[in-house]
Formats: sequence, C-alpha cells, structure tokens
Amino acid sequence: MDNNRALNVVLMFTGAYLLFFAIITFLRKNYEFLYYGGIVFIIFLLLVIYHKRLQLSFSNLLGLSIIQLIHMLGGNIYIHEVRLYDIWIIQNFFRYDNLVHFVATFILAIVIYDMIKHYLHEKMHYNKIVLFLLIVLIVSGIGAVNEVMELGAVVWFNAAQRVGDYFNNALDLLFNLLGASFGAIYILNRREYRERHKEYRNE
Repeated sequence: MDNNRALNVVLMFTGAYLLFFAIITFLRKNYEFLYYGGIVFIIFLLLVIYHKRLQLSFSNLLGLSIIQLIHMLGGNIYIHEVRLYDIWIIQNFFRYDNLVHFVATFILAIVIYDMIKHYLHEKMHYNKIVLFLLIVLIVSGIGAVNEVMELGAVVWFNAAQRVGDYFNNALDLLFNLLGASFGAIYILNRREYRERHKEYRNE
C-alpha cells in the first residue's frame, strides 16, 4: 500500500468512527462529546493535510487516530450502566480514564519527537536530559491545553459531573506526565538502540 492510500485509509477510518460516535452522542444528547469530536477531527484533518510539512509519518497519524478512538470509546461505551471512563481496571487505584491519559501522552511523545527532531541541534540529540525534558514539557503542555478544552465543556455544556472534580483533573495531569515521561524514555532507548546497530553495521 502506497503512502497516500495508507493516509486515506487512516482518514476514512477516523472519519467513520467519529461519525458513528457523533450519531450516538447526538441521540443521547451528549453534546460534550460532539464538541470534543468536532475539535479533534478538525485538528486531525489539518495534520493529514500538512503531514509532509510537519514530518508526520503514517504511523504517527495512526497513533493520533487511536488516541481519539480510545477517548470516544471511554465516553460512549457503558458496561453494566457504568461509563467505560469510570471503570476500575485496578480497584480504587487505576481507571480506564487514567489508562487513556497515559497511552495518549505516550503516543503523543513519539509523534512530537518525530515532528521536532529535524529542527533540533545535533548536540541536543545526544543530551539525554535536555531531550527528555523538552519532550515531556511539550507533551505535558498539550495535555494541559486539553484540560482547558474540558473547562469549555463544563462552561458551555454543563458537563462538570462527567468531566470530574479537581482531584480528577490533577490525576489527569499526573498520568499525562507519566505517559510523556515513559514515551520520552522509550524514544531515548530507541535512539540508543539504533545508534548501536548503526555502529555495528559500519564495523
């Protein structure tokens, strides 16, 4: 499959599940998720259009699509009348909501690095602490913007009960930080692994 066809497949896949969940949320009058879905699809569409300029690969866009999918599942799927976002994976410790924030920021760390690596000074690539902090801070900042978007849902759609209280907001930021940190560690290890194999092939 060529790159353009692959990108079209991701775009159609994303558009299809967003349309499916848009119908469900409209029928349930869950306008909060229509608000989220609309904003994210516009952003995703812009990324697809400008993916070459932004140095985004097929796997980057697929990862971003997966982030949105697990978010939509969390807000629209119910198990025994309990929203998936509120399901405990580990009782009183780790919910599906926490998992989404961790996985999303882990993937986002990889995407962000792929976007900025071509613009980084060569010395920065080999300064692990600086590169780690750069990735974590950028991704955590994007996560904080997402929380501001949730504030919009509270103000305009009276979604305070679904969005959660201050403690939930703090947990979101914590798991964003953890996901970004593990993503940055993965990137650093991946770089080191590739450098070692490159040196081995050149011997």
